[in-house]
Amino acid sequence: MTSLNLIVAEDDLAMQRWLKTVLTRMGATVRMVSSGWELLSLLADAHDATDLVISDVRMPMPGGIDALAMARTAGVTVPFVLITAFPDDQLREAAQTLRAAVLDKPFLAHELVARIEEVMLGATPRRAAQAPSS
Repeated sequence: MTSLNLIVAEDDLAMQRWLKTVLTRMGATVRMVSSGWELLSLLADAHDATDLVISDVRMPMPGGIDALAMARTAGVTVPFVLITAFPDDQLREAAQTLRAAVLDKPFLAHELVARIEEVMLGATPRRAAQAPSS
């Protein structure tokens, strides 16, 4: 997999460290935030340079699903993977509507990498999608 520019939104420090270790070992550049507002602020400045967002669902306001909804409303098309220890049908439906994948905690490193690869293979490259039409 080519090098990816990722944003990870996670408020648990131990999980932040583990995610950063796994993702940098796969060759990704990782920017960490710990709240939905930080995520939205970083996306506002860097969504064109971001390949993927990994966001916890339950974190300081706004939570992951609300931050995703706000990003989509603002026109951000960056692929998202929502991670959660509390999966349910309502979350899965909301994620699907907002074009995001869900990964249930706990998960292993290879499961995270596989989900990222799956999402990135299905994603339309934004840089190509944003090129002017001829």
